Amino acid sequence: MSGDISREPFDILGQSNAHPNPMFNFLTGFVPRKLKDMYRWTEYIYYNSPHIFIALQKLADYVITDITFKTESESLRTKYSEIVLETLRAKVVLKGASKNRTLYGNAFYSLYFPFKRIVPCKGCGMMWDIRRIKDYKFDYKKRTFKYNCMQCKASSTTRLSEVRDVKVYDPKRMNVICWDPKHIDVEHNPITGNTEYYYDLPAELRSAIKDGDRHMIDGTPKAFLEAADDDQVFHFDPTKIFHLKGDVPAGLGGALGYPSVISVMKQFYYAEVMRRSNEAIALDHLTPFRVLHPAQTGSSNDPVKTLAFAQWIDETKQNIKQWRKDPLHIMFAPVALGVTQMGGQGRTLLTLGEVQEVENNIIAGLGVPREFLYGGLSFTGSSVTLRMLENQLLSHSADLRDLLQWICDSIADYLGWAKVSADITNFKFIDDIQQKSLIMQADAQYDLVSRRTVSEILDLDYDDEIEQKEQEMLEQTRRQAKLSRKMEELQSTLADQAQAEASAGSTGLEYDQQAVIAEADQMAMELSQIDEGQRRSVLSSLQAEDYVMYSVVIQRLEEIQLQERNAAQEMVS
Repeated sequence: MSGDISREPFDILGQSNAHPNPMFNFLTGFVPRKLKDMYRWTEYIYYNSPHIFIALQKLADYVITDITFKTESESLRTKYSEIVLETLRAKVVLKGASKNRTLYGNAFYSLYFPFKRIVPCKGCGMMWDIRRIKDYKFDYKKRTFKYNCMQCKASSTTRLSEVRDVKVYDPKRMNVICWDPKHIDVEHNPITGNTEYYYDLPAELRSAIKDGDRHMIDGTPKAFLEAADDDQVFHFDPTKIFHLKGDVPAGLGGALGYPSVISVMKQFYYAEVMRRSNEAIALDHLTPFRVLHPAQTGSSNDPVKTLAFAQWIDETKQNIKQWRKDPLHIMFAPVALGVTQMGGQGRTLLTLGEVQEVENNIIAGLGVPREFLYGGLSFTGSSVTLRMLENQLLSHSADLRDLLQWICDSIADYLGWAKVSADITNFKFIDDIQQKSLIMQADAQYDLVSRRTVSEILDLDYDDEIEQKEQEMLEQTRRQAKLSRKMEELQSTLADQAQAEASAGSTGLEYDQQAVIAEADQMAMELSQIDEGQRRSVLSSLQAEDYVMYSVVIQRLEEIQLQERNAAQEMVS
């Protein structure tokens, strides 16, 4: 008997049986056991959990800032900018890498460089670009290309091993390849740290190659064509693939990272169970079901004994229809009407609080503040939280810098260009307005901070600002020189006019050059002190009365305004 008792789930005698595993619950049975199955679940969770989706989106977008290239050659900087930023769309690539690294724990990237596939003719020896051959057939089993030569018109069959892929130095045809981690296999040696990467071609790509799909065959490298067999995989050159991976504990260490959503996967399952329960409650209990019936007014007065139910039901239906059309409709009934309601208590049954608690656990498991998703995150209220999140994102941004530099180095090796230092400008998560104000005040009083530091605090590029300032000073100098030439021309004109009038014995107004300029200076100073509308009125009257004086005053006004702007800029600098 004792052996039978020990087989029971709970030993009521307290002698032998252990409790069931407390770490294994119902939802544990749905957790995937293989890493690639985990990838598929993370994809599903990413698009079915709004919290996980928006958190990964914001984290991926936030760390990507402006991309810069450091080199002494301006032309080389322009070339890299055109290829990396425009052709390869590096910002989009880095955002995707950031998202993949967090979602899968891994991100694999390679660069595709264009090539021209040369097929020799067996008959005449002519070398043909396969894209120029209109009708060719690729026999996958025999690994041959069969086509009609456009020169000798003979049918030619060329083996895949005889085909040559020639490099084409066309930067506009380059492409960044993001490999699906579900098709990447890794062999890692923990002693040497060496890692080998293998690509298991997707079924769609294998099928397209075997079927001779020209669109796939023309641009696919020979090594992939050879690896299209069901039992073959493509072996990467370690220098041609870049691997981003998340940090994992030593016990799980290896060549692969683990998806960050693993920690919240069971919480996601639990939230789905709660939502399904709420859905059932909403469908069954939120909308009440009403039953109309004659009400019994007393123990001895039962309407069932005296009422014609068929007629009562028809009349009640008609009155309800009339009431729907006319809310003021009045119904006359021989007996009181009773209403019995079934359901309608769904709100008290809903588990909204539990769902919200699970969602908070998911947000906490992702390692982001709740305000980061919903807004309202400020420096003064969450400085410690922001600093921790900033440090987390800085390490994440460092990995993206490595990927960007690897892309630029690969381009340099392929095209034979000089290498440049590629970088992502530093982002600042904390925007402490009070701290910025104190630094600016200390600089104004004690001149403690360099101009470059002030520019960085204000998120300005110091070199660009200096260059723009130099351009503005040159432009002001040119304007002053132009104004001086105009003043000299005007003074010369006034002198010539006065001399001409004196020679002709004119009885009109004879201009004294110094007197005119002195009067114009005084009038310009007075006009600079009044508002714009009144100034225009005075100038309009002056133009009608004395055009020469009007011209001098206008020139003096422009000179005064230019001096005031220069003085204001010197105070700011």
